[in-house]
Amino acid sequence: MTTRRNPSAASTPVVITRREAAERYKLSLRQVDHFLRADILPQLRIGRSVRIPVEQADEAIMSFAVGRAADQSKR
Repeated sequence: MTTRRNPSAASTPVVITRREAAERYKLSLRQVDHFLRADILPQLRIGRSVRIPVEQADEAIMSFAVGRAADQSKR
């Protein structure tokens, strides 16, 4: 009996580092740090390490971008 796996699910990480988040969302590392401090991006702390849950971060970045676009259209 063989088990089939979804290849796209295997390639998508569950959590990423700050640097990976900067690359994924096309932000600077400083912007990622700001978003973490402002609670815009969710984070998991493992000792001194910070990991960012991908699914929650995707949603947070999308809602942040939509909110900013709405603010700019009011000007």
